[in-house]
Order: sequence, then structure tokens, then C-alpha cells
Amino acid sequence: CKKAYYCSSKCASKQWKAGHKAACRDVGEFEPGDFVRLRGLVSIPEYNGAVVKVVGPAPNQEGRWEVRADGTDPNVNSMSVSGENLEQLRPLV
Repeated sequence: CKKAYYCSSKCASKQWKAGHKAACRDVGEFEPGDFVRLRGLVSIPEYNGAVVKVVGPAPNQEGRWEVRADGTDPNVNSMSVSGENLEQLRPLV
């Protein structure tokens, strides 16, 4: 995935088996619960750089994702964002 770097191939193999394989995503692939960074937002540039949690695909909006600042409360900064404006963050395992 090129998102995680290790001191040796032994450490990389160990982390892959410990859970990185299950947590890793292809470019542009998001799953509910993933943390992403907002980027390239034109209409609300003050949110660029914010880390948010993916809730899931935005209802009735193909190519867009519902994200929330805390990921749980639907009344807290819920927004629909194009996948192009989401930067995948290295999975934590």
C-alpha cells in the first residue's frame, strides 16, 4: 500500500499478519469507520486538513461519502464529500 513503512521486511511481514492486511485499503476505497483527511474543498475551505470518520456512502449521491467529525452523532458536522476530496490515512493496527 506504500502507506506504512517498516525497519525491515521481517517487521513488515509481522505487521501484515497482525492486521495491516485487513485494515489496508486500495486508493479511493473507503469503508465505514476509516479515518480520512479532507482536502481540496472549495465551498468550505476551512475544513481542509480536518480528520473525519467515514460513515458510509452518501445516500442517493454516487461517488460521495458521508463523513462526520466524530463519526457517531448524526447532528455533529455530518457532510457529504466527493471521494476525490478524501485523503486516506495510514490504517492503525
